[in-house]
Amino acid sequence: MNKIDNVNKQAPLRIKVLICVCMYNESRIAMNTTLNGIYSNLEKLEEQGIAAEEVGVVMMQDGILKLVEDRKKRTYAKGKNSMV
Repeated sequence: MNKIDNVNKQAPLRIKVLICVCMYNESRIAMNTTLNGIYSNLEKLEEQGIAAEEVGVVMMQDGILKLVEDRKKRTYAKGKNSMV
């Protein structure tokens, strides 16, 4: 049962492929490599009948305390506006 979006007058998209990226202590470069790999393979999925809009990507951080600790260290080492 597809409900119609009253604003756009079209059925909502359905996720056909969900990709879970689990990370623990990866660098920004490693995460960019992973996401670029997913992006570069969207064409192959489209060849299989799966539109890019039907692909969901979830990034899951293992250990919030590790994330907070690493962020504090990186901020201290590289400055408060660092993204690494």
